[in-house]
Amino acid sequence: MFQAEWKHPLVIDFPRILCEKNDYIRSCFHVQESDCRSIVKSQVELCVKEVQVPKTFANERQEVYWAEKVGRCVGNHFETDQARVKKKDWQCRDIKKWL
Repeated sequence: MFQAEWKHPLVIDFPRILCEKNDYIRSCFHVQESDCRSIVKSQVELCVKEVQVPKTFANERQEVYWAEKVGRCVGNHFETDQARVKKKDWQCRDIKKWL
C-alpha cells in the first residue's frame, strides 16, 4: 500500500476519534469539536512527515506500526501545543487514566 492511500483514513478517523465529546481531549482541554478536529488533522499531516513514514508498506503489520507511531506523535503535539488550554481537573492530570 502507498502512503497517500494509507494516510487518508488517518486524516479522517483520528480527528473523529480523538475529538469525541467525552474523550480525553474534549474533556481535558478547553477546545471546541471543530477546532479539535482541525488541529488533529493538521497534526496528522505534520506527524507523517516528522516520524518519516515510508512511501510504501510491505504488509499490514507495517501499516499498524506507523499508524501507532503517528498517533503517539499527534497526542504529544496536542498536549504540548494546547497546554495553555488544558484543564486543571484531577482526572486530566494523568493521561494513562484515559487509555
